[in-house]
Amino acid sequence: MKNKQYKELTTSEKMIVGYIYDLYTEWAIQHLGTNHLKNSLFCDFSDEIKLNESYLKDYTDYSYLLEYKKEYEVKDSERGYGY
Repeated sequence: MKNKQYKELTTSEKMIVGYIYDLYTEWAIQHLGTNHLKNSLFCDFSDEIKLNESYLKDYTDYSYLLEYKKEYEVKDSERGYGY
């Protein structure tokens, strides 16, 4: 697969990125007590889970996770806080 930009991914591919994001956040909470998205932590996660050696390797990209998080992040204003 060519390196696509996140916005070029299909809905199914974005779901795969979401799955990887969910796996990462669970891993980070279990190992570190936080779900902060950081490149070095994501690299540690990818190495430990061996995502770069799996069929998910095309979607194991930190920039994809950042864009996924931005796209699906619920803002405080959308929750009704701060009014």
